[in-house]
Amino acid sequence: MGKALRWARKGTTQDVQWVERQVDSSVDYVPALADKAVKASIQGDPHETPKADGNVDPWHASGIIESASGTRLTSYHAYPDGLVVFSKTRYGQVQISVAESSSSQAAQITQYVHSQDVQAATTNLTWRLDAQGYPEWWNGQQWIQGQYFSEHQKWMAWVGGQWYEYQF
Repeated sequence: MGKALRWARKGTTQDVQWVERQVDSSVDYVPALADKAVKASIQGDPHETPKADGNVDPWHASGIIESASGTRLTSYHAYPDGLVVFSKTRYGQVQISVAESSSSQAAQITQYVHSQDVQAATTNLTWRLDAQGYPEWWNGQQWIQGQYFSEHQKWMAWVGGQWYEYQF
């Protein structure tokens, strides 16, 4: 295991160790965040969030990640399926595989595009541009922002164990 953030729980009454493991693992795969992140908190219990458009953000835990000085770097939503979405677009999102073990859940990184040879399928996903002009894809329930990889200059989505590339 790489990064181990110092955790605080604010208003949390449930066992949320899975959130800590998932966010710790995800931060490791976002170098710009891993370099600065030292502390994190979980804000309240996991919950669904109704949106103004009538959609619902599925059950997730939310919180913030901070530097050593207490500067807020980003907030996050962590979902039980292993998805961690950071609020700052430059950090994107990380999808991890969550494997059940006899004693606890163990999070393992399935893939993070960081090499020169990106293996990506051309998309058959439904994409659109959000209000800020960033690509997002439809997962059947909600719009999910794509992840931008500056080293490849591509927007991509991790879906069903495979990377999909946004086609302009």
